[in-house]
Amino acid sequence: MVMTLTAETAQHYLEIIKLLNGQWLLQGPLTSHQWLRLSATPYYFFFPIFYLFKFHPLTLAYVTIIIALILLPLNYFVIRKIFGRETAFASTLILFVSPTYSNLVKLPSFFNFVIPLTYWLVLVLWGIVKKKKADIWLVFLIVSLMSTLHAAALMLLIFFTGLFIFLKKFDLKQSVLSLLAFLVPQIPFFVNDYFDKFSMTINLLLWIPYKLMNFLTGNTVGLDRRPVPDQTLKYVLDFFNLSQINNFGWLIGLIFLFALSLYFFKKKVSLFENILFYWLIFGTLVLIIHKNPPSHYFVPFAIIPIILFARLVVHVNKKITLLVLSLLVIFSFFNLIKKQPFSPEFISYQTEEKICQTIIKDAAGKKFAFTRKGPFDNYEDQFKQNYEYILWWLGNRPVTKARLNYKIIENDGEIIVMKNNRLLVNIPRSN
Repeated sequence: MVMTLTAETAQHYLEIIKLLNGQWLLQGPLTSHQWLRLSATPYYFFFPIFYLFKFHPLTLAYVTIIIALILLPLNYFVIRKIFGRETAFASTLILFVSPTYSNLVKLPSFFNFVIPLTYWLVLVLWGIVKKKKADIWLVFLIVSLMSTLHAAALMLLIFFTGLFIFLKKFDLKQSVLSLLAFLVPQIPFFVNDYFDKFSMTINLLLWIPYKLMNFLTGNTVGLDRRPVPDQTLKYVLDFFNLSQINNFGWLIGLIFLFALSLYFFKKKVSLFENILFYWLIFGTLVLIIHKNPPSHYFVPFAIIPIILFARLVVHVNKKITLLVLSLLVIFSFFNLIKKQPFSPEFISYQTEEKICQTIIKDAAGKKFAFTRKGPFDNYEDQFKQNYEYILWWLGNRPVTKARLNYKIIENDGEIIVMKNNRLLVNIPRSN
């Protein structure tokens, strides 16, 4: 199996190992916006896992595989508890053929850990609605944990605050507990922001009306604030395509969205199902206003259309529908295994490790500096950090300046390693 350190991953690794030196971490994962760093809370949670795996560079890859293995049974048991066996079976089949599941191992950073938290959130929300439990504070704790992993989860703070105000669930006690529950995982964020005069908080509050104004004026801008093509509709319909049949991806997404909307507007459903539906609609509208949302922006509500579509399925002819779903699973499975699991633009971990071993052996314990040149150079140091972490793990972390200098040049067919501007070795690029 080909494994790789995807973008952003080693960036987190280099932060987590600072805890080995007793350094307190305040700056968490960097977002696509240079002015926004999330809370460092995930680094503290993941440190014991890294320690258990002896800080192996593929630690997050291994944990992601474990999550992928438990996700299907997790979906089945959570949905069975809430809706029964038929919905659980249908939703598990849909999840299996959904890009939500197949893309799990490809998501960079900590994004994939949001999905198991979403199941916990759905279960807690069901308990509040059905069993009248006053666990509102737990909802905000989960939302806060999700937002330390992915900034897009902050939209859920607005949704659930509005929801519980509408349901008249807030009293003084629940309001205070909910506020504290949200703030605790965010302590590193606010301490870090305090030293920067709360610039991140201010920019985040200004960013919301900025995006809204862009939407209302019809502007579509990229990260560098330059105009870019508006492909929002395609991104949204691709998300609603719950199948691996990608030849008609956007069309399948449109049909699904139409069927789901028709079902909820025509049929009387439970309060909990309505909440899930409006959760989905709210999240989708937020991302439409944002414009051009990449696939991982949908992660905070990625499982919701799967659950809702399963509810639609069990209200149609059950035997025929489940048979069609089963055939779809078989077809999608064979379609899936034909695909390249990773983009050929990425270098396999095995190749990266071989390059680092070559440098370590040549340096023979001496201090050295290194640079990298290759694809994605517009993302400063992200792929250089992959090598830096592996070199640290192998026992000789590079320094900023040294007489001994290495340069890694990533080409299409090979990787060139230079030593003080002279060729050291050519290593074939294998993926």
